[in-house]
Amino acid sequence: MPKISLIKYFPPDKYYFPKYYFLIIFLTFCFLNIDAKAQCNEAIDSLLVKQSIYLKNNKRTELVYNSIALSEAYSQTKGRNNEKKAENYALQALQISETLENRLMLAKAYINHGIVMYDLENNLALSEKDFEKALKILETQKDEQILTSIYEKLGKFYYKVRYLNRDLLSKTVDYLRKAFESMKNQAKVNQKDLADLAEDIAEVYYEMGDDKNAFEFAKKSSELEAQKTDFSKSVLIKQAFDKKQANDAWFWAVGVFLLIVFALFIFVLFLWVAQSRQTNLALQEQRNKLADQKSEIENKNQEIEIRMHEIQLKNDEIQFANENLITKNKQIDRQNREIILKQYELDTNNRELLEKKDELELRNEEIQAQKETLEVATKQLEEQNHDLDKARQNIEILTKIGQTITSSLDYEHIFSTLYTYIKQLMPADGFAITKYNAETNELIYKHRQILGQNLPLMPIDLDQKESLAVWVLKNNRDCKINTPKERDLYVQSDDTWHDSFQSAVYLRLENEGKTIGTISVYCTEPYIYDYTHTEMLRTLATYTSIALKNAETYKILDAAQAQLVESEKMAALGNLVAGVAHEINTPIGICVTASSRLDSKTKEFTDLMNNNLMKKKDLTDFLATNEEGMRILLTNLRRAADLVQGFKRVAVEHSSEVERTFELKDYLQETIMALKPEFKNKPFNIHLDLVEVDINSYASAFSQIVTNLMMNSMIHGFKGKETGNIELKTSVKGKNVILSYKDDGNGMTPEVMARIYEPFFTTNREGGGSGLGMNIVYNLVQKINGKIQVESELGKGVLFLIEIPI
Repeated sequence: MPKISLIKYFPPDKYYFPKYYFLIIFLTFCFLNIDAKAQCNEAIDSLLVKQSIYLKNNKRTELVYNSIALSEAYSQTKGRNNEKKAENYALQALQISETLENRLMLAKAYINHGIVMYDLENNLALSEKDFEKALKILETQKDEQILTSIYEKLGKFYYKVRYLNRDLLSKTVDYLRKAFESMKNQAKVNQKDLADLAEDIAEVYYEMGDDKNAFEFAKKSSELEAQKTDFSKSVLIKQAFDKKQANDAWFWAVGVFLLIVFALFIFVLFLWVAQSRQTNLALQEQRNKLADQKSEIENKNQEIEIRMHEIQLKNDEIQFANENLITKNKQIDRQNREIILKQYELDTNNRELLEKKDELELRNEEIQAQKETLEVATKQLEEQNHDLDKARQNIEILTKIGQTITSSLDYEHIFSTLYTYIKQLMPADGFAITKYNAETNELIYKHRQILGQNLPLMPIDLDQKESLAVWVLKNNRDCKINTPKERDLYVQSDDTWHDSFQSAVYLRLENEGKTIGTISVYCTEPYIYDYTHTEMLRTLATYTSIALKNAETYKILDAAQAQLVESEKMAALGNLVAGVAHEINTPIGICVTASSRLDSKTKEFTDLMNNNLMKKKDLTDFLATNEEGMRILLTNLRRAADLVQGFKRVAVEHSSEVERTFELKDYLQETIMALKPEFKNKPFNIHLDLVEVDINSYASAFSQIVTNLMMNSMIHGFKGKETGNIELKTSVKGKNVILSYKDDGNGMTPEVMARIYEPFFTTNREGGGSGLGMNIVYNLVQKINGKIQVESELGKGVLFLIEIPI
């Protein structure tokens, strides 16, 4: 924390700088600022070097002090990254000090953490919680030097945040005074530090307006440090206090002088008032006499005015009475004229009312006739509206049927839904659909329901003539039957016809101009089906043809997709085999080279020994060479063994679909090791953060999921990028495991993200992509009863969150 400045409180009496001095001051400030930053960076670098040395030597006590210093240094530098480093070093100091037995060091770590967190978050309440923890420790621990340091830090911290609340100045004074007393109690006291602390206390008291305490501590600071500059805080406070005392003495002198002048003025005024009072008494007696005479004259004048006023009132009353009589006569004349006029108006109104009565009777007759006409038209409109509502409902039902059955891919669902809606549109006691099979030359019932019962779906040979469905198919014509006799016009008999049926409609199912089957409805009443019913059923026949075609196409595509998925799985396993074989080749080759070199060195050593030419240096060199060669052999053979073991586990799981319990962390690490050949010599980094957890599931599914996600990142996410990072993380949430996969690649647009799990959808068609990678991931997550979510933005990478039950 920077030293508290008093310049704004005690400006010098006079500043005189020539104009050209400002340029020199500005350049000096820039140089000092740059130098301060350089020194700050050098200090941080020095602290970081010490940090690495303390970490290496496991010197935890020095590590705590150094971490506190680093957090203070980084908190005073700008930049979001430096703020994060300050927070991390403050937490590191706190965590290490908690493991030590030194409670005072823990208190210092709490104080440092609270100050740093306030600089980062500006939350005084959170910082004070750390301060309280530190102060509780200080209640039981006594170390004057550390107490002084902690109290001084707290005092200067509260002084820095005093703008939040003026009451914080009291806390500042309390802690600075505690630091002062604690410093005085030390065995070896630095007089200059004690003087500076007293100077800071004097400044805070001065800001609070406590001049007495401010002067007391300024005086103590001057006594502790004799050589004080004229601009030091203690000297400025003493000067201000002396100037104030001088001003107060001058004020009291002027006040006493003014008080004496005021007393003389009051005495002179009193003498003048005493003389004036005698003169006023004589004048008052004369005024009283004149007032008595004046009152008598005024009383007489008032009596005369009262009499004159009474006479005037009587004259006014007489005049008012005359005016009232004149006004009443005029009102009586006006009322007589109004009565005559009203009598004339009444006669005229009676004649007009008789004429209007006749007109109203004629009008009522016309309205009655129009009412009857409107009632007839209303009934017609209601009937038309009823027909229109029914037609609209039928259209809505037909549209809903089309949307439902053409979007479904299940035969039974299509036919049961179709029959349910048909019964809403028309009477239908029976319903049947046949499909033509060209290979067997038969009509096969796909659905057949008579009077609420599902009948067997038997085939009908096209050579059989006793079937209306065969007749419709062979003649390529529709037919409508109103009675059983009309049926006999088409066929002699029909084995599929129920005895209770009276009417029916048979329509063709067509696809691309060819008849592919029939649809038929039946009713137990004759003459039930009209043109509207036939047209609605014809529309439904079109929808049914489309639905049948979609269902057949889906079956073909589903089989093809299953075959492609298996091909993709085998291709992924093949890539693993090729990559692992290539990766194993390197350590095996190194082992062969090392073995060959050991063999040649052994022969040379044997020749020297046999010829008695061996020296001590030859033996030492041979042993060193032998040791190095064995180390190379063991290192590379272990590497090859790890690769083989990891690939063996992954390959076995790919060939086995047995559900078992396995340790997820080890299995994922083996999968990543098997995939490392794919990322070799590529600037992509893989970061693992895995927890140890046993899970009962299909292990091969996890391997396939991670493999597809990582290959997807390499092919799509890092396309055109020189560097990239992949992060694989696991965590436990209740009875589930959360698998998090993240990369910082190209990301996806909302349009691509909406279709990411669709089969055969790919953005790398030109590169040979099949579009099944993410579809396989989705299906595998469903297989292990999991859930998958994806978050992505263009240019910001991708995040997959997979939740799997343990």
